[in-house]
Amino acid sequence: MKTIRIKVVGPPPENVTAASRTGQVFVTWEKPYACEITENEFFRGFSIWRREGSNPFEQDTCTTGLEGRGYRRLAFDQMRLNADGSRYEFIDTDVERGRTYCYRILAEFARTSPLGNFPYNRVASIPSQEVCIQLSRDIPLITNVDVLTTGSNNGRINIAWSKPNAIDLDTIQNPPPYRYQLFRANGIDGTDFTAVPNASFVSATFAAANDTIFIDAPLNTVTQGYNYKVAFYVNGEAQAIGETQTASSIFLTVAPTDKANNLSWQANVPWINIRYIVYLVENGIATALDTIAESQYQHVGLENGTNYCYVIESIGSYGVEGIINPILNTSQQACATPLDNVPPCPPQLNVVNICGDVQINFHLQRKTIF
Repeated sequence: MKTIRIKVVGPPPENVTAASRTGQVFVTWEKPYACEITENEFFRGFSIWRREGSNPFEQDTCTTGLEGRGYRRLAFDQMRLNADGSRYEFIDTDVERGRTYCYRILAEFARTSPLGNFPYNRVASIPSQEVCIQLSRDIPLITNVDVLTTGSNNGRINIAWSKPNAIDLDTIQNPPPYRYQLFRANGIDGTDFTAVPNASFVSATFAAANDTIFIDAPLNTVTQGYNYKVAFYVNGEAQAIGETQTASSIFLTVAPTDKANNLSWQANVPWINIRYIVYLVENGIATALDTIAESQYQHVGLENGTNYCYVIESIGSYGVEGIINPILNTSQQACATPLDNVPPCPPQLNVVNICGDVQINFHLQRKTIF
């Protein structure tokens, strides 16, 4: 005799497809779903999940949901049908040109409360197979915002971008001349963009429109990062056909503490940074300390009063065919000196109530009599 526990999970939605039309992505999947008819209407619909770049993990028949796999939920309890009613459909309007989007679908189940019909005890199905789509790339893509030199008045940043795809651009409808204009804003979140001097590049043909690298200098790379974008012009027109998504440099901050330095860094970029390499810089030589996925790191075992300097290198990707991969960029160099700023542990207080001591009570009573 023994007790066993049985878990029943919903099967994945089947035959998921994705198609791009006029700046939107139409995601459809098979109808009917295998478990859409349930007792007490436990089936509540579908949730749609998206990530940039693929995550082709192996399906596990016992693992449900998509938490922790890099997908973001776009919609919940969806049961919309396509035009002819033959398939379920979701229209993703929050998309940007040149990106690769990957979708998965979950079926959602839940009980409902007797009063108000509110769902509770939600359970997701096994995820569907992944479907990916790359949107047309008729504008440039920034690939590098790389700090070359750290300095308060002589800093240098290398900015690079990839030219549009000729087929997606349609060079017949968008004839030359072609022009790139680089714009810069102060701060990694900066939005006050101004044209960078001497960073306008004109080409009489698309084949020759390859001026896609520029070193921006002189800059103050010590106290702030910078945000960039590239506008693309065709046919000599004053209005840009489009702009790249903004991309910033990596800005590193180092906070000293007792025998350690706490490093943290930020960057706002359109590609996905997968890993970071933390470098210790001594006498101009960079030595790798660790490779991590998080954007923070603690360097321990240091000597208080000694200065330590660091640089962060990011390893990223668009997940788009024909674009440089991996995408490598470095932060400015940042330094800090560990110091003992950790307060000592608080004293442990112990209070004893003397009124509960029999001997003390006896002496107190004797004293009262006299």
